[in-house]
Amino acid sequence: MINNANINILTAKKLLFLLVMLLCFSIHGQNISEQSRTIDSLKIVLKNAKHDTARCYILSLMIENEPDEEAWPEYNTQLKNIAEQNLKAGVKTKRLQRFYSKHLANTLNDEAYSLINLGDIESALELYHQSLNINQSLHNKVGMSITFNDLGTIYFNQGEVKKAQEYFEKSLSLQHEVGDKLGEANSLNNIGLTYKASGDLSKALVYYNKSLVLLKEIGNKASEAVTLSNIGSAYNVLNDDSKSMLYLNKAIALQEEINDKSGISATLNIIARLLEKQGKYNDALSYATRGLAISKELGYPENISENAIILKKIYKHQNNPVKELEMYELYVQMKDSITNEKNRKSSIRSQFRYEYEKMAAADSVRVAEEKKITDAQLKQEKTQRFALYGGLALVALFAAFMFNRFRVTQKQKNIISQQKEEVELQRHEAEFQKELVQEKQKEIIDSVNYARRLQNAILPPTDYIKKHLSDNFVYYKPKDIVAGDFYWMHISEEKVFIAAADSTGHGVPGAMVSIVCSNALDKAVKEFGLIDTGKILDKTRELVLETFSKSGEEIKDGMDISFLCIDKQLEKITWSGANNHLCYIRKNENALTELVEVKGDKQPIGNSDHRKPFTTHAIDFEKGMICYLLTDGYADQFGGAKGKKFKYKQLKEVLLANCHLDLPKQKEVLNIHFQNWKGNLDQVDDVTIIGIKL
Repeated sequence: MINNANINILTAKKLLFLLVMLLCFSIHGQNISEQSRTIDSLKIVLKNAKHDTARCYILSLMIENEPDEEAWPEYNTQLKNIAEQNLKAGVKTKRLQRFYSKHLANTLNDEAYSLINLGDIESALELYHQSLNINQSLHNKVGMSITFNDLGTIYFNQGEVKKAQEYFEKSLSLQHEVGDKLGEANSLNNIGLTYKASGDLSKALVYYNKSLVLLKEIGNKASEAVTLSNIGSAYNVLNDDSKSMLYLNKAIALQEEINDKSGISATLNIIARLLEKQGKYNDALSYATRGLAISKELGYPENISENAIILKKIYKHQNNPVKELEMYELYVQMKDSITNEKNRKSSIRSQFRYEYEKMAAADSVRVAEEKKITDAQLKQEKTQRFALYGGLALVALFAAFMFNRFRVTQKQKNIISQQKEEVELQRHEAEFQKELVQEKQKEIIDSVNYARRLQNAILPPTDYIKKHLSDNFVYYKPKDIVAGDFYWMHISEEKVFIAAADSTGHGVPGAMVSIVCSNALDKAVKEFGLIDTGKILDKTRELVLETFSKSGEEIKDGMDISFLCIDKQLEKITWSGANNHLCYIRKNENALTELVEVKGDKQPIGNSDHRKPFTTHAIDFEKGMICYLLTDGYADQFGGAKGKKFKYKQLKEVLLANCHLDLPKQKEVLNIHFQNWKGNLDQVDDVTIIGIKL
């Protein structure tokens, strides 16, 4: 992806510049090719450099060769300052203006990369577009293609697949124009990834294969292995297991040939997933274990995370919950420490350094030959005095020219100074507005946090629940800081009343409704002394509607609820529900464990068109049975491979499959299933599940 224009940008003073560079290197007795290989050598050369053009070249090489990720941004800042200062001062020729503009565009790209690592995507995008504008004004197709590719990568990582595809295609078009085959191959592969992400696997395979043809032509085995792995992954999704394994084996063979351990780890992970899907758990375990060992050796959190999650699935199939939990914990640990991708432009800078060194070496030989000829001619000439007079005349003319340029520059500086003052005023105004927004945001967040403390006050403490229901768990996961879900408990003589409720909405509005509904439950049981679960819900609805009617407006808010009463003395269970269900585990007549679901009345605690009394269900009391009160948040969560709802059917399967575990362990399993299903998607609603073992 090298643009020869990036190398051939010296001005008419190129010969003088190269001569100065050669003198700098000769002081230390080494040539440019040897000096450029270490940062220490380049620092010495930078110190002795006499011209800004030389400093720009040297700083570019230092950025390329610096292994310390925290050190190279300083060199980038120095290079940016040199380019900006020369452009502001007004360079003499178009070639110099193009030279410094290209370096400025490169520094903006590198600065954007640093901001991505810091998580400041918005600022990074702004810098990329500044760089793009400069390269477009210079018609620098290589620079434009690099920036288009970087922008495509950002949008792809953010899930904006269509926008990413648009930028990758722009990059591909420019790379084709300049004949950059490696760049074309990489862009074709990236476009294939966007089609795969969109679900169009046939088009993805077309682009992968086009990329593969180019990579074989240029002999780039590392990129070829990546593309083979992507093809294998696509056939895996298409359930063509034989083709998938064929391409994956080709990929891993190339990666082992070039000792690409990171690639080997990633491909082993894909093969393990394929074998796990086929039910070949022992073979899958072998590949995944090997992949994890290589990932740990390399210390790449992303690879470790991917291997850990597939091992978790395999151990689940093998009914090894200890190992399954261990792998899930490793996955969570690695997930937060995953770093951003390596600098995509390192190969470009390496090629640039090679071309520059080759050009500089050739030019230095030519300069040396010309110098020999000049020396021979000067020795033969006997009219040096006239040459000197002519030189003095040229100096005088140059001085007059410089004086005129000085006057023009002074005028330009005055204009720039005025513009700078205006920009500074605008910047101060923007900062003031930003501070106001931040202050308001802090006030809002402080208020919401205080609301959370108030809401927590209505929830029964863990010790209180434990005291009266010794074997239990409460899985409570609000979507926001405050929640519409809440759980409620009251003890009356030998009766234990407990409920899982879902108020209308979530966040702050949901929290306000939950307080109204909780107070209504308290009144129905404590003040009115009701003990029948159906009548308690009837009275609660009456109190909620009475509260909302005071506003004078029609309010349709309310709550759904799963409401349970356990009479320990009489060993009786009654239950009523508004839209929500009750699930319980018991032994059937054949002594087999089964899950029974009791559905609530299809009406809320609130305003509805066809209100009727709530039903009271009597349930046989059995020692050891487990009751589950739940809201709809868990079942309604989107996720999985296709981004669909979890649904109650799958939730009931999870409850039944893990009912043999103690209740705290069941809570852990529920959380693992929820997090795995949700993945990177947002939580859609508050989640509450209460488990009680009698």
